[in-house]
Amino acid sequence: MKKAFFILGAAIISLAVASCNNAPAPMDAAAMKTKADSIYSAGRQAIIDAANANCATAGATESKRVCDSICSANGVGM
Repeated sequence: MKKAFFILGAAIISLAVASCNNAPAPMDAAAMKTKADSIYSAGRQAIIDAANANCATAGATESKRVCDSICSANGVGM
């Protein structure tokens, strides 16, 4: 059993060491710009979507509050 764990551990370590020599290929300036633009666009869209969702929720809450206030001022039950 100990021998099996030792062999498995040695295999994992040798694979890890072997993969250290396989660094990703360097990117040229155009590829870096494209990747940076893609990351920026995705982050920007996530912020816009969150802001729109918050705005819609706040608008619905505020509309209900104003409607309830007007109805109670006019004596109309909802």
